Amino acid sequence: MDERDLLVACISTGLGATIIFTMLCNPEWLFRMRTPRMLEKKIGRYRAKLVLGSVGSMLIFLGAHLVIAPLV
Repeated sequence: MDERDLLVACISTGLGATIIFTMLCNPEWLFRMRTPRMLEKKIGRYRAKLVLGSVGSMLIFLGAHLVIAPLV
């Protein structure tokens, strides 16, 4: 495994966990950011949270895949 793969896996997993944590805590500052605010305006807050949660989950799965794939 290359060090760059491990770095990308760690960053991806960290970002995904951060997105899911902020989605679950429902802070107001999250929906002051540009992309979540645009999603909230177009599809509503609940669906915007679902989209953000799915993006966070995909980032975590990407990080896990990058770590596990070379071992198989």
